[in-house]
Amino acid sequence: MKKKHSHDHSHSHGHSHSALDHGHHHMHHLGGCKGQSLKNIGWAFLLNLSFTIIEIVGGLLTQSVAVLSDAVHDAGDTISLGFAYFLEKKAAGGPTAQFSYGMKRLSLLSSVISGVVITLGSAIVLWEAIPRIWDPGEPKGAGMMGLAVLGIAMNGFAALRLKHGATQNEKVLTWHLLEDALGWASVLVGGALVYFFKWNWIDPLLAVLISLWIVRNVLGLLFKSISLFLQATPDPEQKVQFTKALEKVEGLQSFHDLHLWSLDGESHVLSVHLVTSLRDGPLLKLKNHVREISTSILGHVHTTIEIEYPGEDCPDNCDVSGHQL
Repeated sequence: MKKKHSHDHSHSHGHSHSALDHGHHHMHHLGGCKGQSLKNIGWAFLLNLSFTIIEIVGGLLTQSVAVLSDAVHDAGDTISLGFAYFLEKKAAGGPTAQFSYGMKRLSLLSSVISGVVITLGSAIVLWEAIPRIWDPGEPKGAGMMGLAVLGIAMNGFAALRLKHGATQNEKVLTWHLLEDALGWASVLVGGALVYFFKWNWIDPLLAVLISLWIVRNVLGLLFKSISLFLQATPDPEQKVQFTKALEKVEGLQSFHDLHLWSLDGESHVLSVHLVTSLRDGPLLKLKNHVREISTSILGHVHTTIEIEYPGEDCPDNCDVSGHQL
């Protein structure tokens, strides 16, 4: 009878514990940074909610379509941040009987929803702003400049609270908050041109340019989030590096069925089948070595290793033609 070691974490770590315990260990490791992520998103939500209300009132008073366009963007941001806070809080929970990896992927789902909301908001602004280039109205430059200074300060502060975040959710939100701060810088310049030179047409033109810029950058992050949500490899180059490192591992004859995907853009999941003649102590050393390689290249990764012996059929009907060492 063929002897085989399955993906048993008790061998890999040198002591016995269940997969659920393993998940709790990882959750404990991430608890601090997840808690800080939640606080950062909460701060950004409160700031954006407050400023969105100010923007809507200010945009109507100044009759500025550029200010109102940013109000629409910030309203979308506020909805996204509120949703992100809720999902991030749910995602911080540990594994359960139904969700063995926990709810971390909710964070990734939030980044997809945020990207969609922001893109739709930009489309609405473009629909309203483009016709106004030829009929700009009478925006009030002084009010635009005052709101722009406040917008730069508040969006900049919110972005600073999120900029160290590692999840895809935080990256989407941080990038857009930074874009909003830069967008307000352009509104500041536009307000000055309206105030001093009466270039009223610059106001709707700025709204169009800001919206196009936001869509261009957010779409890239949205596609990345969707890709990760569909379990694409988070970083193909890292996978290549890991493959090359495995090829140099002593005692390993071949490997196959290598899969790498991400829970939330930060925490990854790796599984691989290793073919070797090693047993007992040398086998444990081999597995620990592979696990160390995966951590050094991929960062925080949940690794599952399947051991097979030469001549043994792969139980998962996988392609074993590649990576013969």
